[in-house]
Amino acid sequence: MSFLKQRIIFGSIIAILLLGSWYNYRDLARGPVELATLVPEEPSGLSNEVEYDRDVFYGPFPEDAPPIREEDYFGPGLFMERFINEEHEGSMSHVSSMVPLIGGDMMAAWYSGSREGAGDVVVYASTFSKGKWSHPVPLVSRESHIRETGRYVKKVGNALLARDEEGRLWLFYSSIFAGGWSGASLNYIYSGDEGETWSRSRSLVLSPLFNLTNNVKNKALALRGGGFLLPVYHELIKKRSELVRLDPDGRFRRVLMTDEGEAIQPSIVHKDGSTLGAFFRNMSDDSPRRVLYSESPDMGLNWGPLLRTTLKNPNAGLDVMATDSGLLAVLNNTDEGRQRLTLEFSSDGGRTWDELYVLEDEEGREFSYPFIETGTDGLVHITYTYDRKRIKHVSFDRLWLGALTGTVTGRAR
Repeated sequence: MSFLKQRIIFGSIIAILLLGSWYNYRDLARGPVELATLVPEEPSGLSNEVEYDRDVFYGPFPEDAPPIREEDYFGPGLFMERFINEEHEGSMSHVSSMVPLIGGDMMAAWYSGSREGAGDVVVYASTFSKGKWSHPVPLVSRESHIRETGRYVKKVGNALLARDEEGRLWLFYSSIFAGGWSGASLNYIYSGDEGETWSRSRSLVLSPLFNLTNNVKNKALALRGGGFLLPVYHELIKKRSELVRLDPDGRFRRVLMTDEGEAIQPSIVHKDGSTLGAFFRNMSDDSPRRVLYSESPDMGLNWGPLLRTTLKNPNAGLDVMATDSGLLAVLNNTDEGRQRLTLEFSSDGGRTWDELYVLEDEEGREFSYPFIETGTDGLVHITYTYDRKRIKHVSFDRLWLGALTGTVTGRAR
């Protein structure tokens, strides 16, 4: 092939990519993202507009699920476990997150469909109140995303719930234009009434060119005055993580957290003063593979080198939360596989860890992608993928936690 033909072909490919990028991310010309000023004038109303059969995904839901009983108490304090959704043949559920609601309730979100990455995947939400989970309600689907944003996508995926300083709820979720997770982009919907109604989907445009390979998994930190510190990770070409500061005026700043190793899905904790810590899933070929850690002395503007912790990591998701007595981590603390899920505790900022409780341990099954959060009533809540079929929920109070850690209160922040 002549040099001229090579240049023509190369130029044509670049032109097609540029045109596709403009078509899918043309909202960048409309100005920065509207975090503080977005008003849900036209709620998507997906639960009303999209016809769906509840039995297709979950089968009959136990509306008469029993409230918390005396038998639910485990030793000192309260420990409770139950499923959020029902298992149904041909349906999978994966990647959950939670956010506290007013009055001690919790909301959870996750995605379900025929398989991970399928076009029929739908993001669902459910509310935990008085010891019961409500019936799952669909929030985002491929069809609703296309209709509301005007952008074609193959599928939707990871959903992250967050609450800003003014009390509004946000759901950040990924959509894939082409390929797999390395081609993910971020979007969001917003609610000003505790999730009763939601805004239409908007794209979170973090790059004017090829706004791809942005995904979320773990908690965002709400900022005083509005906005978030949103941990984002990338899987295209090089595995890496960023912290995106979304300000209330709609502007954002991207800070590279890792430039070595293959550290993704950062779990951010506020340690002390302006110090942030980040724990990462390790996708490298290290042997033995360990959870990675980095620290920022200035609220995420600069990050130190990646350090290996003592926590094992079989290339699997994890989550970490700060309490008054130390750090809590939920993860697959194994060399290989996701069959064992444990609750770990560190009283020295993450340098050493002790196993507190084994949540799941069964060879040949998968218990993965945990999320840990505190309710407004002080209870600690954990959700995770249960064998790719359901989302499981575990909650406990500070007395139960304190009995295991040897602290007086074990109170979560």
